[in-house]
Amino acid sequence: MSLLTLVNSQSQAEVALELGCEPRSFNENSGINLFFKTPWAQFAKKECDCKENDEQHFIKHYHGGMQLMFPNAGYASTFHGIEFGYHGESWQRPWTLIKKTASEIIAKLKIPIINAEIIRQIEIADKTLKISDQFTNLGTEDLTCQIGYHPAFSAEFLNDHQVVIHAKVIEILNNTESELPYEIAENTDTITFKNIFDKAHSFLAIVSDFQANFIEIIDKKNQRVAKITFDNEHLKHAWVWIEVNKINSEPWNSQTKTFAFEPCTSKTNQGLTDAFVRNLGHLTLAPKESVKTFINFDLNKGGVN
Repeated sequence: MSLLTLVNSQSQAEVALELGCEPRSFNENSGINLFFKTPWAQFAKKECDCKENDEQHFIKHYHGGMQLMFPNAGYASTFHGIEFGYHGESWQRPWTLIKKTASEIIAKLKIPIINAEIIRQIEIADKTLKISDQFTNLGTEDLTCQIGYHPAFSAEFLNDHQVVIHAKVIEILNNTESELPYEIAENTDTITFKNIFDKAHSFLAIVSDFQANFIEIIDKKNQRVAKITFDNEHLKHAWVWIEVNKINSEPWNSQTKTFAFEPCTSKTNQGLTDAFVRNLGHLTLAPKESVKTFINFDLNKGGVN
């Protein structure tokens, strides 16, 4: 697979156009990659010609980085007679390049089974990676969907840092340890994840009721080393996934250490049908209607707030 490179005088990024138009890396020049790269990346599939649509299918292709979840988020789901795969259809398809400069990519994807189109813009400016997606219902009937981003961050980048989320509500879906990996400070609207990689564990939770549309990665000196800003108007929830050498099935083999913050329209990871039936959040686009979402990654902004 050939990766497209974006570069300026301060930072660089790589994008896998042939598999989901995914950002695979982003770092300061000669710096540490913000995104998780799987230890088994050399064995992961570089393109998708599969008939499967389950979680294992996703894992076979998983190189880390950031996947786009659309029109389904989470487990495979059948909605109105259409079968959607794990994390949707957009991550597993090759995109069409519209424009490429040294610091910008514009690409598009049409998904025939739902008659929808996505136009994605990725650009770097100084030490910021900006990603925006425009989703358009090309059909003549309403389109019900989920939208989500799946950025997983590298343990090397996070090191022993803290992740601060500005939200009021957290709901735990899975926690293999008796202790919680986060703290909620009194009289604040912050949820702080600490000591993330101290022990082997798996954790999944959903945060909601955002008080700010960004999260922060803070070092020991209380300096912000990264800030992730996202569209909390359409993506009203976020999944927080921590995996530290716990899953031992192939190809993970207890080698995975990552923290993921995944803004999403829905507060369920069970797919579109679950979101729709249980009213846990979804989007409906009228015929010819478009909606635009974004997520930005800023490195070394310093300070807090």
